[in-house]
Amino acid sequence: MLWIKDYCKKKYYEKVILTNSTDNEIIHDIFTRINNAKNYKNLKNIIRESFNSNSQLKLEQAIRAKRKRFYDAQNQHTKKKSIDLEYAVWRKLSDKSVELGSSLSETIEYLISETNKKTKVSKKFKDIKKDLNHLLNL
Repeated sequence: MLWIKDYCKKKYYEKVILTNSTDNEIIHDIFTRINNAKNYKNLKNIIRESFNSNSQLKLEQAIRAKRKRFYDAQNQHTKKKSIDLEYAVWRKLSDKSVELGSSLSETIEYLISETNKKTKVSKKFKDIKKDLNHLLNL
């Protein structure tokens, strides 16, 4: 309910017309009723009666997006992180992700795991080579 009120308040102060009416007094009255709404049902009724259909749709989409961002941020595995990349690096990463048919995050994970595998194989190869040299010197 708070998200709906915040959204409506923001649009009201931005002078975005969400209602069926263009009369400032009626718009002010509608937003006063929204701010004074005590429960979700009353708030939804005010919006259904007063807002035009396009504004109702945009409101629902904005609330759904905000709710998703809020809940995604609660979990470590869904929380978004950002990194700064030079354009050339991003371009290479993007091309590789298209080649693999995966997202940028999945491509980074893949490249890191491949590098780790290569490092392990290289270390084993060096150990085997060292053991072989040791055997040949005996």
